Amino acid sequence: MIKSRSSQMDESSGPGAGDASRTTLTGGAAMSRPLRICLCFCFLALALPLASVRESKADALYGSTTGSPGGGQMGGGPSYFYSIDPTTGAGTLIGAIGFDDVGAMAFHPVTRTIYAAGKRHIDRTPVLITIDPVTGAGTEIGPIGPGRGVSDMAFRPSDNTLFAHRINCPNLIYTIDVQTGAGTIVGDVLTTYCEGGDGLAFSSTNTLYLAGTYNGGSGPYTLYAVNQSNGATTRWVSLTYPASFGAFARANAMKFDPTTGVLVASVTTSFGGGGPNYLATIDVATGTVTEIGPTVTDLDGLVFTKAIQPMGFDFTPNTLNLKSLGHWVTGVLEPEPPALPADINVASVLLNGSVPVDVAAPTSIGDADNDGRPDLTVKFDRAAADLTIEEGDSVTVKVTGVIGDQTFEGTDVIRAMRGHVSAPIAGTVLQAGSTFEVLWTTPANVQVQSVAVLSSLDDGATWNPVASDLPNSGSYLWTVPIVSSDQARIAVVLVESAGQAGDDVEGVIGVSDRFAISTLLGVIPTNVGFALHGAVPNPSRGLNVSFSLTDAEPATLRVFDVGGREVSVRQVGSLGSGRHVVSLGTLRPGVYLVHLIQGSRRLIARAVVIQ
Repeated sequence: MIKSRSSQMDESSGPGAGDASRTTLTGGAAMSRPLRICLCFCFLALALPLASVRESKADALYGSTTGSPGGGQMGGGPSYFYSIDPTTGAGTLIGAIGFDDVGAMAFHPVTRTIYAAGKRHIDRTPVLITIDPVTGAGTEIGPIGPGRGVSDMAFRPSDNTLFAHRINCPNLIYTIDVQTGAGTIVGDVLTTYCEGGDGLAFSSTNTLYLAGTYNGGSGPYTLYAVNQSNGATTRWVSLTYPASFGAFARANAMKFDPTTGVLVASVTTSFGGGGPNYLATIDVATGTVTEIGPTVTDLDGLVFTKAIQPMGFDFTPNTLNLKSLGHWVTGVLEPEPPALPADINVASVLLNGSVPVDVAAPTSIGDADNDGRPDLTVKFDRAAADLTIEEGDSVTVKVTGVIGDQTFEGTDVIRAMRGHVSAPIAGTVLQAGSTFEVLWTTPANVQVQSVAVLSSLDDGATWNPVASDLPNSGSYLWTVPIVSSDQARIAVVLVESAGQAGDDVEGVIGVSDRFAISTLLGVIPTNVGFALHGAVPNPSRGLNVSFSLTDAEPATLRVFDVGGREVSVRQVGSLGSGRHVVSLGTLRPGVYLVHLIQGSRRLIARAVVIQ
């Protein structure tokens, strides 16, 4: 069997909720021999090296206007989204944003989302939005707060907190919750006089700069450093604009170029809008403003998107003991030189935008593919990873994260197949010592030689062999063990092929939903374990989540959309021991991943919200 480019599983525990994935089984047919298994997703392009999946994506500069194309509607018109040439200032229209007065934008380096502040056209309410860089279309997140129009915004590099500035007295610095749009005041920027501030930008070293404006045309033109605890400003350097910009020149938007580290600004030269706008650089040491070139009229928002650093990414197979089936999927990340594996922020790494590296699993730096270049091996929860991987012959699996001060992305293409255990179904209560017919179906194009059956009493943490070398009849009469459990599961391994020595076997695995075993006739077990039962019902129009806790230690429910954005969070530890159902509110229709976290333990379930 070819052992390259598959999803690697470790030996610590077994399949989680729902159907599992493509399998490699090692060992003889008899259960008395120690069977060994590899749950893997088989790749189509088996011969490709890690480097072949790398793709570099460059930095880009975008701008937004506070008026329609051609200008003249500053401070009241519909906004448009542009691509800006950072070497000339020339703008190319991408599309209408769908909101008014979008004069502030910022780029989240981890989620790679462009956030912006604008106003609803219908009632002029200031709102936080996201912008699609392909179409320019904006999507509302929520109101920023009464009267809190935003002149500019920027993410703090150290923790990606979104800071914003409001022009007009009082001039305020505040933070914005990117999940809700709500603004929280940090403090008043200028206490001695009402000088308008406008452009806002963070340096790579977390210094927050604010550009002071014309102050009624009389100056001073000042670049300030902002205290991020109370909003107070310290005069950094006086700004000197080219004389050709006129008396009303001001940096109405600014951001640091992530490649050069130079502060780039949009400079408007007209108080009422419609006048010439320029792209310029600001020397933070001297305050000298240097023209790059004319740009889009009424340009009022500016944002750089950071380049995606290419990352080699691979899943490799691992032989596992049948009793454990494997708790982890292992990914190998190989950065492009001169970057090193040690530069990767492991806490930032996400599989398919939502599955983090398991903090309980080991990580290591080595040379997994023996190509002479160092790589980083990390592990993801196998059940959580499986929830994000669709079945198919050509499925793209993506890993993202931060390396140094830049984001990275790597992809691999896999072939994923799943079996399906149709009985027992979720919620079934089986009588201990009774006989139950386990049922399964075989996916198309799977040629099964034999079948193995396993059982788990702890939601897949450990597995016990039941039978092997069975015919693929679609059913098996199982003698239910004399135990009590409300976290029982059945796994069925459909063996496809064996190696010449009969040791290496490929196959497909299916895992049942969670069911219960009772030692008392008609009584559901009362023992409670740490468990995430999922959305009830699923799908549903509102998100109600069922789960169990063993104690009252702090625990959290977090909900992420398929893009990896956290959309809901709830502290639930105070509910204490027992089974609980909580409402996480009304979400937009779509697929979500619900995380139950308590200490170092994390469980994940997929939920579907419909209209």
